[in-house]
Amino acid sequence: MLDGKIIGFIGVGNMGDAIIRGLTQSGKVGSAEIVASDVNKDRLREIAKTRGIKTAGSNTELVEKADIVVIGVKPYHVDTLIDEISSASRAGQIFISIVAGAPVEKFSSRLDPASGVVRVMPNTPASVLAGAAAIYAGANVSQENLARAAAIFECTGKAVVIQNEALMDAVTGLSG
Repeated sequence: MLDGKIIGFIGVGNMGDAIIRGLTQSGKVGSAEIVASDVNKDRLREIAKTRGIKTAGSNTELVEKADIVVIGVKPYHVDTLIDEISSASRAGQIFISIVAGAPVEKFSSRLDPASGVVRVMPNTPASVLAGAAAIYAGANVSQENLARAAAIFECTGKAVVIQNEALMDAVTGLSG
């Protein structure tokens, strides 16, 4: 399912690290298939050393390399980030947002129209690989890419696909 796919992480805070750890410990993805970027270069170096992953010099470089991009930045950084990476986005990529309160449309309206956007709200127990994540897929996400997104979050616990994005706000409230 994820074999050979390069997974990029923009933001490697606690949740990003938990997802990376889940992926590598499950054996679904090797550390060589993961690349990350973060504004906190000390944190990025620490995660890269601890998890054995690659780093990118910029968010744009990461998007150019990755097949799947997990976006885990603070909500107030989203607009700037999308402006930065939009020109590097391409058809067939999957963008997975774990940003609280950022609807699919915020991303899909500004990224390559043939890329797919998935919104996920994981909860804190994901940090000990016992979490639950609600997943909502935007209009351009194929069933295969939705399955890939679910496979990523199954590495940190349970993953459930929901059909109505409006329910994500309730999930966000419960996850917090």
